[in-house]
Amino acid sequence: MLSQLRQLAPRFVVLFAVLAAMFGGGGVAAAAPPAPTPLSPSNGASVTVPFTISWNAVSDPNGIVAYNWEVSNSSSMSPVILHNSTTGTITQDTVSGLANGTYFWHVQAVNGAFFQSAFSATQSFTVTGANAGEPGSATLNPPKGGTQFHPMEPMEVIYFTWSAVPGAATYIFDASNDPNFPVATKVHFDNIPNTSYSLQLGDSMPQGTWFVRVQAVDANRIAGVPSNVQTFVLSFNAPLPPPPTPLSPVNGATAPLPITFKWTDVPNPQPSGYTIEVATDPGFANIAFLNNQITGPQYTVTSLPAGTLYWRVNSMQGDSAPNTAAVTAWSQTASFVVPSTPTMASLQLTINPASAGDSETLYVQFTGPAPSGGTVVNLTSSNPTAAPLPATFTMPAGFAFGQVFFTVGQTNAATPVTLTGTLNSGSSASVSFTVNPPSLQSLTVFSPITGGVPTSGIVQLHGVAPGSGVSVALSSSSGAVNPPASVTVPGGSLSVSFNIPTSAVTTPTNATLTATYQGQSSSAPLTLNPQVAPASISLSPSTVSGSNGSFATVTLASPVAYDVQLPISTSNPNVTTINNFVTIPAGANGGFNINVTPVNTTTNVTISVSGAGVTKSAVLTVQPAGAPPPPSGPTLSSLTLNPSTVPATASSQGTVSFSSPVSAATVVNLGSGNTAASVPPSVTVPAGGTSATFTVTTGLVSGTTTINITGTSGGVTVSGALTITQAPPGPAGVTGLTVAPSSIVGGATAQGTVSLGAAAPSGGTQVTLSSSNTAVATVPASVTVAAGATSATFNVTTKVQTSPSSATITATGGGTSATASMTVTPSSSSGTTDTVKVTRAEYVVSDQVLNVQATSTSSTATLKAFVTSSGALIGTLQNKGGGQYQGQFELGSNPQNVTIKSSLGGSASLAVTAK
Repeated sequence: MLSQLRQLAPRFVVLFAVLAAMFGGGGVAAAAPPAPTPLSPSNGASVTVPFTISWNAVSDPNGIVAYNWEVSNSSSMSPVILHNSTTGTITQDTVSGLANGTYFWHVQAVNGAFFQSAFSATQSFTVTGANAGEPGSATLNPPKGGTQFHPMEPMEVIYFTWSAVPGAATYIFDASNDPNFPVATKVHFDNIPNTSYSLQLGDSMPQGTWFVRVQAVDANRIAGVPSNVQTFVLSFNAPLPPPPTPLSPVNGATAPLPITFKWTDVPNPQPSGYTIEVATDPGFANIAFLNNQITGPQYTVTSLPAGTLYWRVNSMQGDSAPNTAAVTAWSQTASFVVPSTPTMASLQLTINPASAGDSETLYVQFTGPAPSGGTVVNLTSSNPTAAPLPATFTMPAGFAFGQVFFTVGQTNAATPVTLTGTLNSGSSASVSFTVNPPSLQSLTVFSPITGGVPTSGIVQLHGVAPGSGVSVALSSSSGAVNPPASVTVPGGSLSVSFNIPTSAVTTPTNATLTATYQGQSSSAPLTLNPQVAPASISLSPSTVSGSNGSFATVTLASPVAYDVQLPISTSNPNVTTINNFVTIPAGANGGFNINVTPVNTTTNVTISVSGAGVTKSAVLTVQPAGAPPPPSGPTLSSLTLNPSTVPATASSQGTVSFSSPVSAATVVNLGSGNTAASVPPSVTVPAGGTSATFTVTTGLVSGTTTINITGTSGGVTVSGALTITQAPPGPAGVTGLTVAPSSIVGGATAQGTVSLGAAAPSGGTQVTLSSSNTAVATVPASVTVAAGATSATFNVTTKVQTSPSSATITATGGGTSATASMTVTPSSSSGTTDTVKVTRAEYVVSDQVLNVQATSTSSTATLKAFVTSSGALIGTLQNKGGGQYQGQFELGSNPQNVTIKSSLGGSASLAVTAK
């Protein structure tokens, strides 16, 4: 429920209210900090909202990391109707969103060991009104379609609207089966941008009377007084509305294809809630068409049998029992006649205007189905060069809708083209569109980059270049960035990539690069960062033989908060091959592979890295094959990638494997032959293991590109090939996917929205849906974007969780995919914790340094290291993002065993390895 608290405090807070009294259940009284004393408002004071509550600071040997406060409408402090947390240095907070009445509050402290104090004495205050600092109240309207609804898995949608509040930036929507709206049990949604919300409650939610309210929230995250309360009843036994009424076609009317079936809406229509059946008999024994996921009171069908047909429709309204749908009766049966002799109804295109090289689809629609043997359509184009069509297309028997695929040709100027389809009977239909010549679409530049290191750019066209190619002029706003004067997109290509030399800078420098072609321009920003001096370069191994490679590790003299690229060089490029530069990620070391060509005599090669006027070098000794003897024991044997082919910006999983289990943790240094594929500097195979995995992330490429990914350990280098493809999304392919809200309490339902690159054609576009973690969130198998629409919505059903969990929703259609991530959290009353794992605990005796790495199932937790035997605090780990944490601490002696404790309650221990 963290999201429901953020509207109450204008700063970021870490919610400790859900922390259990950890490490012994809070029973160690001596370890708990003292309770704070409430200061303001004084006991029994009258206030207007918003107002400030405050308390005195308390001290503890472990420090104070947070304060938790709660508000209730009962002196027993049950139920809690409002709560929040501040950090340990802040002893006040803003309270808003309370109606007139008497309330009670108290506060507690949390120390650095995550022990909670007792709550303070309870004090009362009375809200007498709202001042100018609080937004007004909305008027909440009754729910659409009545006040009795069915639960459902997935869920019945209940629609609410309310009046706009002047000055409101967003709104809060609360639903509860308790009129007090307790924090622990209410269903809460915030950051709602408009004045409507679709509530969804599943079979697992309590049945009976529910209470609903809304609040306005201003730009300063101050909540207004709650609106009036509306009620509704959630019950398996809720009455069903009358069925829909067919509107057209009816009464045996002749209905040429395509046919748009229309009916009346039920009082509370559901997304994908209508089912339509079309049959060849009035008893519906022989179904000719069925669709049970229709949103809205109409649906278009492109192919049906000839003759008299019958249709009906009903509406799903939730569940009448667990996993049993509550469905209205079928509507009255309506009849119509599909013509038996087909004529041309229409021709439609997917892309208009189109560009050279576009994959175009011509949709052919008959008024009735083709007879046995099919029907031939004679096709003509007014400009066969711009729009080359086949001479004929045969509509299969029994179908009235078909597709003809062709590739758009070249033109020198915008050219109107008319396509015509004619039947032997003389019936015809035409469609016109415009074919444009190639034009400039975009300029993309890899940014930021360290000055003095070349970067890369990509020029993208609308339409493929003609056989002679397209020359695009380039320019830069900064003398420190020197692109070529022009680049040529080769004939038949959509894009071209090119290198951009840069110069060293002393301060961050912004430049704008511009591409120009036939009066059109596209610009891209580029930031140059100052170079940073390298501190060292080391080689592992420093002696190799034959074609065995080495790996170089580079450290910086001073850490910086951005990625740094430094030029690298070799004194003998005939023996060693390296990239032009090395990337050192922010806050980490960098590295690169050194590929070796066999020599006949021992050869020393100097490998250097430069930056900010400083050069560091290391010597690699290359020996002939056979000297020294090959290493004994486990050796690095393979590097595999899954998948081995990915689209640009997708990722692949790499696996490095040894010939047999390693006796101790073994580091494998990783490298990539192209900056379009990024790998971590290294991966560690644990003691007793034979393999480890890592993630390869990819960037933009100008065309299909194969990149060599390498792993090196013990003088052995293995590699795998990763192919990155670049396929522009089709016009009606999936271009976007959102899930709102992206963070939700388990058991509630979010709404997914999938978007297409162009309007869906006649018949709609089916988009396949999937969830990466069905134990967290489930989606329907597919959703259909209706003809002429560019988006569709669907329900994302979540399950109750005991700890914050995530799932990735994927939508695929039209040859492209999009993903959206969501987090499902437990109820704030569950007291759940995160899961912590210590992945490394190593004490370097010579340096008296302890290195610790750990993971948490939460990416926002605070992790601290303690000596297991004494409980002494060692220090706080750095949050590296994505649930990864690490720390380096100076200690006079080996602690032997460390315990990592999380601010969210998780903990884990690991024996320390001495090095």
